[in-house]
Amino acid sequence: MKNKQKFIVLITAILTSIFGFVAMIIFKDLEGVYRVIPYVMIGVGCGISGGIGGELLSSRVKKKNPELAEMISIEQNDERNIMIKHKAKSKVLDAIIWLLLPMYIGLAFVDNGIIGIIILITLNVLGVFYMSFLISKYNKEM
Repeated sequence: MKNKQKFIVLITAILTSIFGFVAMIIFKDLEGVYRVIPYVMIGVGCGISGGIGGELLSSRVKKKNPELAEMISIEQNDERNIMIKHKAKSKVLDAIIWLLLPMYIGLAFVDNGIIGIIILITLNVLGVFYMSFLISKYNKEM
């Protein structure tokens, strides 16, 4: 994707998040599945805007500093680093599957609203920290 297309997607994602927040405030009396739609809009909008925003900032920094861009390219394509990332991702995936399974089952039986969402986000963030720890650990080993 070109930067102009990325910028358009970024604006669309930000607007999706804003509409989700507005819908959450305005439509408080929704029932059933419709009650979840504002939260989904917020999540999708924030996720896409964070990813695209990071890509835009990264490409901007790489344009201004070609030596850094070359160093990053070499670092990303290094076979050792690729092996380390794959090993860490596989460990984290195994852990997250077992961490989230009881949470999903519990949320199926209990209707507790925002608390469940916060718990799920916390578990995902813990998974990311665990992956970072494993990458650091495997870097020291190899």
